[in-house]
Amino acid sequence: MKNNRGSALISTLMIFSVVMILGITLLNISTLNYISKKMNSQSKQSFYLAEGGLDLVYGQVIKEVEKAIEYAKEGMDNFIINNLQYELTKSDEYVNVRHTENSTYYSLDIDKIEKLLTDEFNKEYRRYFLGNKRVEFINSLSSINENGIRINVENGSVIQENNKIKFKIVSNYKENNIEKEITSDVYIKVPTVEDKYINYALDVERINKNPIWDKGIMTNSNINSIQDIISESISEKINYDIKHYVELDKAISIKEKDEIIYIGTENITIEENFKNGIIITSGKVNVNTSKFSGLIASEKDIDISTSLEFTYDPYKTLDIIKKHNLFSYFKNGNEDKFVFLEKIDISNIMGDKNIPDFIEYKNWIRRK
Repeated sequence: MKNNRGSALISTLMIFSVVMILGITLLNISTLNYISKKMNSQSKQSFYLAEGGLDLVYGQVIKEVEKAIEYAKEGMDNFIINNLQYELTKSDEYVNVRHTENSTYYSLDIDKIEKLLTDEFNKEYRRYFLGNKRVEFINSLSSINENGIRINVENGSVIQENNKIKFKIVSNYKENNIEKEITSDVYIKVPTVEDKYINYALDVERINKNPIWDKGIMTNSNINSIQDIISESISEKINYDIKHYVELDKAISIKEKDEIIYIGTENITIEENFKNGIIITSGKVNVNTSKFSGLIASEKDIDISTSLEFTYDPYKTLDIIKKHNLFSYFKNGNEDKFVFLEKIDISNIMGDKNIPDFIEYKNWIRRK
């Protein structure tokens, strides 16, 4: 009887031990499974957060493209005001001149102008990403730090590839020793002429041509100079009356820095500090400057006391007339000729174009 009890106790202990071992094993399996699932969940979360970094970069790149457009627009506007307008007044490179039997027409070469402006815009647009704004652009992306996401531009490299700005973005997220990293090439389009993103205002004005504009220096009397001046833009003893074409009685006198404007009846002296302007008078003109560009017309003698370097450009003369609103001083006369003045105003870039269309992600890679 005692032997039976001992045997039962041993059996019970053995069964309990087996059950206990099985329980511990199952508990360990459940714990490991939980840890594995948790790590897998954290891994996926890290991956999605790292992937979300690309979305944050996308939003920032849109803002940077907008800044680049404004930067390029400002540069192009400065180019129009400070360079192009001057080019239009001093040369025929961008001006079409068409002569008919009774008329002369001046108009801008739109194709040349459009290409010139597009090239200038693209130069300034690329400069934002590749030139003096490059570091600022890279820092704007690298400064993204949201929910532990870290962003950087690989090797700080931004280049031009074909007609696009290219760089590689790296999005990284790390938590509890779980790190995920995603990279992608980012391309930003540079506009072309065909894209038609550049608009500019063209101010067209038809003006009766005045024969006074035909020459640079003219007089009904004599030109007295210390040197021989031979030029098609200089005429003396002209055979028409200046008063017939210009309102001399509506006297006007303007002196600004190196520019002198005078229309009237008095004797006028052009001093050394004046380098350009318009002088039309029934009185005498004394030229004491060594360099002058513009128009000098007199009914009396024109005395030139220096070795004068004189240039005459009808476009620049018209530009001065327009600048000071002098057209009311000129009579139409009997000339059946017209000048069409065109002026490019500051630009309107992009219009309603969709900026996100400029941005493209390629070669998406999951590194970790």
